[in-house]
Amino acid sequence: MKGNDLYAWGHNSNGQLGDGTTQDKHSPIYIGSGYTQIAAGDVHSLALKGGDLYAWGQNSYRQLGDGTTEDKHTPIEIGTGFTQIAAGDLSSFALKGNDLYAWGYNAVGLLGDGTNRGRSKPVKIGSGFSQIAAGDYHSLALKDGDLYASGYNSYGQLGNGTTKERNKYVKIGSGFTQITAGDHYSLALKDGELYVWGRQSDDTSFLTPTKIPPRKVGDILTFGSYGGEPIQWRVLAVENGKTLVISEKILDAQPYHTNRVNITWAKSAIRTWLNKNFYQSAFTAEERKRIADTNVVNSKNAAYGTAGGGNTKDKIFLFSLDEARTYFTDNADRIAYVTTHAKQQGCNVVSTGAGWWWLRSPGRSSNYAANVTYNGYVTGLGYYVTRELGGVRPALWLNP
Repeated sequence: MKGNDLYAWGHNSNGQLGDGTTQDKHSPIYIGSGYTQIAAGDVHSLALKGGDLYAWGQNSYRQLGDGTTEDKHTPIEIGTGFTQIAAGDLSSFALKGNDLYAWGYNAVGLLGDGTNRGRSKPVKIGSGFSQIAAGDYHSLALKDGDLYASGYNSYGQLGNGTTKERNKYVKIGSGFTQITAGDHYSLALKDGELYVWGRQSDDTSFLTPTKIPPRKVGDILTFGSYGGEPIQWRVLAVENGKTLVISEKILDAQPYHTNRVNITWAKSAIRTWLNKNFYQSAFTAEERKRIADTNVVNSKNAAYGTAGGGNTKDKIFLFSLDEARTYFTDNADRIAYVTTHAKQQGCNVVSTGAGWWWLRSPGRSSNYAANVTYNGYVTGLGYYVTRELGGVRPALWLNP
């Protein structure tokens, strides 16, 4: 979505992009305007436009809700008055006010209507609901803070302590405020704390909602992917539920700026690259929602008196001289090793596998930028801003 304009791209075998063709698209194409909400199943799509529900794509399991099993290659109107939508693999869900409707594939009971029969049009499941979420073959719903689940349950993704399927919504617990569902797992927030259940990354399963322990300084977490490998981040602070992290390794090699001119962080090329190129390529849309806006203070270089420029608001940033000294215990703690991708980009690497990395603070003059050396020493002297071998170690604040 760009404003209320809908764009789509990717696989299009069943017309799920909505552009009237079945040809894959390798860049965003304009579909239409006036949309307020979108949801994507495996090979079908849903959207809301002023309360009007539209659907398109594969319809073999009646997941479009138009009463047929024919694929549709452009958005078709299904009904009016809807306020929220969710798409499972082969099924669809929507709220009309607080009334829950569902349709499509139902062999494992995920529609929650008490049957295992597929539905070709939206069928009312119940009233009083405020939120819905759909996994591949299970669904979740909130009703006055009470969590309900229905459908496939071989991995415990319903959260009711069993692995038995349910074709009618069963109450899981109370006090929940937000829900989402993955392929064979579920997540929910309760009192600001995250609960998870179902299949885990190590192939074990939680059969009931299990609270995820809060992060602590020194933890290593995986979030996003860059250069063909998952990104590992080190937790450096936890404040008011938000978590400050910095990449454990140097992820890329970039110049601080493209021209050797007087420059500050606010107008630097590396700031633009981090908040556009890196931000878009390293994180999914859902992951980007978790990255907080940060008010970045750009102080002068105290040792040389070089101006730091105006303060900025960023999603992704580099550490300042002060932050590099504050958040690490010593030089050894600041040493950063270089990813394969960063090496391929020309990052300067010593025999130990470590590299030097940029800081956002100015160096000895306004066409230099400060850095951390390969042995972890913080230097305000810095390198000239066009040096292309500079390592990039992004930092960000994560929302809960």
